[in-house]
Amino acid sequence: MPNPFTPSFGAVPMYPAGRSNIIYEMNRAFDSWQSDPGISSLFIGPRGSGKTALLAMIADEARMRGWLVIHCAAGPGMNENIYQKMILESSELPGTESKIHINSLTLGKTVGLTLSKDSELDYSWENRMDQLIGRINEEGAGVLIALDEVSISVDELPELVSAYQVFRRNRRKISLIMAGLPGNVYNLLNTSNVAFLRRANQYILGRIDDADIRQTFRKTVECEGKTISDSALNKAVSAIGGYPYMMQLIGFYVWEESRNDTREITASQTDKGIEIAREKFKTGVLESTYRNLSDGDIAFLFAMLEDPESSLQKNIAARLKKPVPMSAHTRKDSFRKALLKRAQAEGSQLSFRFSGNIFRNKKISVNNHDFS
Repeated sequence: MPNPFTPSFGAVPMYPAGRSNIIYEMNRAFDSWQSDPGISSLFIGPRGSGKTALLAMIADEARMRGWLVIHCAAGPGMNENIYQKMILESSELPGTESKIHINSLTLGKTVGLTLSKDSELDYSWENRMDQLIGRINEEGAGVLIALDEVSISVDELPELVSAYQVFRRNRRKISLIMAGLPGNVYNLLNTSNVAFLRRANQYILGRIDDADIRQTFRKTVECEGKTISDSALNKAVSAIGGYPYMMQLIGFYVWEESRNDTREITASQTDKGIEIAREKFKTGVLESTYRNLSDGDIAFLFAMLEDPESSLQKNIAARLKKPVPMSAHTRKDSFRKALLKRAQAEGSQLSFRFSGNIFRNKKISVNNHDFS
């Protein structure tokens, strides 16, 4: 039986968990693209929160609604890459063959296109894009640009955002959705040359409820003819901690542990799969997150571990032996890395919690720091 779990990078899960509301809102935006604010959206979350997979799911939904999808990662040369991909994708649309001419195509480390003289090559990138989008729109298709790993360090991003404003102003049927780590996205939004992005819908991808994880995990197991005991499922849900990637990772290794033994996944097989998945998660997600933490962030998070659930800001400040305003600055940094849930008011005090249980797990340590 094939393994139904998909922890590989960017793979779309067979049964996604906890993102149905976002998918519904994006479908509504594609159907009401002229007025729905969701047509321009940002997806913000830490590593393991399922950003890339969510972009892929949204792209699939857009295609089913007749949109041409350009899905790429932010980086050097991305704007020209978007344009060239649009030409190639639009050549599949009926009626565009006579309007967009490609004389030659070279493949290698980069993709090179030579366009005919009557093409839009003589114009600026923004004008070429606008004309091409217009032609695609004439054939009844919209254009979705899905951009992953956005960051302030990508020099071409302001040009794309500025041009996107022009395209929308010209009533082009176009959508821009982007995903990135919290620190990268918030730093980007704080720059003046992409101020337009502040009006985009922002989706914070936090942990998924255990009930959704439980239902989806069981459904994924059963789709390939296996079952899972209640005790095994309880262990898996607890270890997953609400993280989409962790669900796929644990599911994958639990399935592999049970592949040749039984049709029902047992608690002992689940324990073995969890152990392997935790090690993979530590090296692939936690260590990367940890490297982005400042000394102040680390001290702040360790001070929180003294509380079983939520932590009062005044107590954290006392443990750090710092005044509340200084601890608040560190809290803000940690929020931007999506390690903490948004603060809630408890009377005149502020209270906040970890966004998931990965930093509370007694069996996970990073760089000799035991998060327990």
